[in-house]
Amino acid sequence: MADTGTNGIDGTLRRIEQRLTTAARTMIEQRAQLGAWAQPPAPSDAEALANVKSRLEIARYALNEVREGNLISDADPGAHFAWLTAYVRELTARVAEAEATGGSVAQLRTALQQWAKGEGADPGRLVAALVDTLVARERQRVADAAAAAQALAARQAAARQPRVRTDEEILQEAIRRKRAEAGPAFDPDQRRLPGDVKSVLVVNGAEYHGANGRGGQLSALTLALVPQLVDRLEKWTETGCAEVAALDRYLVQANFGSAAAAMTAIDQGALRGMLIGTVCLYDRTAHHPGTWEVRTPCEQCQQWLKRAGIAAYTKGARS
Repeated sequence: MADTGTNGIDGTLRRIEQRLTTAARTMIEQRAQLGAWAQPPAPSDAEALANVKSRLEIARYALNEVREGNLISDADPGAHFAWLTAYVRELTARVAEAEATGGSVAQLRTALQQWAKGEGADPGRLVAALVDTLVARERQRVADAAAAAQALAARQAAARQPRVRTDEEILQEAIRRKRAEAGPAFDPDQRRLPGDVKSVLVVNGAEYHGANGRGGQLSALTLALVPQLVDRLEKWTETGCAEVAALDRYLVQANFGSAAAAMTAIDQGALRGMLIGTVCLYDRTAHHPGTWEVRTPCEQCQQWLKRAGIAAYTKGARS
């Protein structure tokens, strides 16, 4: 692989490119705008003379690099020095003669073509290959710049688009809101009061809220479905459960119609991937309003959540 450092081939070519005059740079850029295999249109006399001078300029810069021990390709640098010396000497003399005598550009081109068929064959091929390499590098620069501009435009367009929050982010925000709410007043005769456990079920960005103690507010659909998903391990009723209340809101708004239809959806995985989170009011006393904290679902809720494929959010939860 060719060395791409300062003294390698890439470094040599970059130095040549940096020294090019406007005319030589224009010739390279015009060639680069053509397709890789396209033939440039026939130049005018002025353009033809400018192209000859531009090639001579490139050859001079290349000769200087080779003279300083730098590579212009992987081939023999000794041969390069001899060929570039011959090319620069021949073209310098021919251009000077044409300009001094007022000879036509056509005559100059014919003389150079004849020279290139004889002793100038190798020098001519070397400079032509060097020009082709510079053209290819310019074409690649243009392509890279276009790709970079396209990537930048895509990033800017993406930045202008509103970011879509994930269901987990929506649930976290809902939990933060609920933890900021006031709880029910302290009652020394009751360990749990309606509204001191709150749940949020998030489905495709939509929130379904529930609280404990909803009792008769649950739908007949939910009252028929949940017992099929739970083996009761203790005294527990779905009518007092915040998680079940949130599920009920979803089932009703999703218009399942019946417990059988909801069970079919569960069996088909329609509820899988949904998220639910619950906060509970702890340490409430007559003198302290208590603290809302995330809690893990009870054993009964863990049963129907697992059966339905609903994930419980328990980060930082208190059991």
